[in-house]
Amino acid sequence: MVTGCGLKDLAAPKDEWCSYTAEMDSVKLDAYFYYATADKSVTIDDNRTINLVKGLNVVIADVDSAENSVIAEGVTSGKKAYYFQSFAEGQKMSVEGDDGSDKSFSVSSTAWLLIYAANYGGWDTYSNKTLPIVKYSTSYESVQNLKDSFDLKKVLKKIALSKLIEILDSDSAE
Repeated sequence: MVTGCGLKDLAAPKDEWCSYTAEMDSVKLDAYFYYATADKSVTIDDNRTINLVKGLNVVIADVDSAENSVIAEGVTSGKKAYYFQSFAEGQKMSVEGDDGSDKSFSVSSTAWLLIYAANYGGWDTYSNKTLPIVKYSTSYESVQNLKDSFDLKKVLKKIALSKLIEILDSDSAE
């Protein structure tokens, strides 16, 4: 798949934030992906730092500010909620399959390429390499848990992983 249909020249960005706006259950959310080639820290403001691991780093965020977050419980500050999770290179990552079961794969630059290619043309990148939750830190609030309907496995499936799930299904059939 990666070498066919003109994708052999496609390169998924590394060390740069990429975003994709998805809709789940009539609710829009922003998803930010950063494939880091080395561990690093990003300072959000004077009090907060995000540690990015070598591998895939994912942020899910509310699109609009609201009194109650659409993606997380307990956000009443009027700020946009965001949820952050890292997957180290080589770590198993799970996504929801079409049948509702979990499918897993090892995080790698090839897996990131497949995720990126699944929605090629639908991504925005930040040439200044600054994630909006960093640039506008006073507008965002970190949350530890997503609402059940926004389980990260479901979000990842919705955003870009349907092709990857097909590949995982064909690999397990062999």
